[in-house]
Amino acid sequence: MNAPPGPFLQVSAGRQHTCALRSSGSVVCWGSNSYGQSNPPPWEFVQVTSGSTHTCAIGSYGNVICWGDNHYSQSSPPHGAYVQVSAGELHTCSVSLTGSVHCWGLNNHGQSNPPSGSYSIVSAGFGTSCAIAVSGTVACWGYNSQGQSSPPSGM
Repeated sequence: MNAPPGPFLQVSAGRQHTCALRSSGSVVCWGSNSYGQSNPPPWEFVQVTSGSTHTCAIGSYGNVICWGDNHYSQSSPPHGAYVQVSAGELHTCSVSLTGSVHCWGLNNHGQSNPPSGSYSIVSAGFGTSCAIAVSGTVACWGYNSQGQSSPPSGM
């Protein structure tokens, strides 16, 4: 299936589904819907992210709303106001209004245990998460089998 007509502001591809944010604030998803990950609620959003079998978005009031698979609580965000969210394989991370990173879901490699600090953006992957600090440095945590959680010095 091709994406419905836009205009779109953002797109995020998950494992077997994709979601896009329309300029109106609504989200449209297509592809696999085995866990309801392609059934967004009819609310207004400012950002969307697709994980493996779950999807999360920042609502117009800064709250994180998730839908789809929740076997590891990856679709159960903490309360609060957030500016950015990133869905990984089976975990999700978000940056709060104060710059702290919060992660939830599977934590078998420490991927949901972010370091303290002030960050501007976060990216959740398979078993690794990384964030850019407001100072511009990169911090990563979680699975490190190939050095993916060890940024080169000076980053």
